[in-house]
Amino acid sequence: MQNEYLNIEEIGIRYPNLYHSLIKYYSTNYNNHSGIKSLNDLITKNVIDGDNLKRKWERGLFEKIHERYGLVVKGATFGIVPNWGGIITLKETIQYVEQLHFYLSLIDSYFIVFVTVVDKKVKFQKQIHNFLKKWEAPGLIKTYISPHDSYSEVFTKIEILIREEFTDAKFVSYRIGSIKIKDLKTPHYDYNNCSIYQALFKPMTVMKASNHKIIGDKNYKENDIT
Repeated sequence: MQNEYLNIEEIGIRYPNLYHSLIKYYSTNYNNHSGIKSLNDLITKNVIDGDNLKRKWERGLFEKIHERYGLVVKGATFGIVPNWGGIITLKETIQYVEQLHFYLSLIDSYFIVFVTVVDKKVKFQKQIHNFLKKWEAPGLIKTYISPHDSYSEVFTKIEILIREEFTDAKFVSYRIGSIKIKDLKTPHYDYNNCSIYQALFKPMTVMKASNHKIIGDKNYKENDIT
């Protein structure tokens, strides 16, 4: 599926609530938008200062996940990012690691849950002028974007707990999250035409392998936004 490109006004027509969330902090006129300062203040209050992060996210949600399901959560909130994050390692072998990721945006409590399968030894290559650079590193080979097969139960459990802890939380479907907004820049991604996902989140993931697959329902819980 190719990424869909919309301008910010078209987002307003299709997804008015999401539009109003975004324009509080972003504009296609990046350098002259007061929302960037508001976004930085939001991140400082909830990530840099750390009190809300520890109280609401780590001591709140993480501990509840462990108490209820016996799952150990690793924090995934690093840097100047507009979200809180967590990672649960589901299975690890010599070659592969399977993890469930979940992220709650500081912008009006939008959230995502997904499962990744990473091959620890993927061969990459990149042409740099006349030189072909080759290297080996962990590579993302599968991403599950909705409850699916053996991951259904844990995916649903984490989704339910997030909704319990943050009653205004709204799931962002893969299809909506992948929409790119024309000329949108964000402080945490250094390029134009950022997607809705990129406006709301910056997940901790590794580079995608050439055989990377998206698995699941791209429209999962789309009614949360529409």
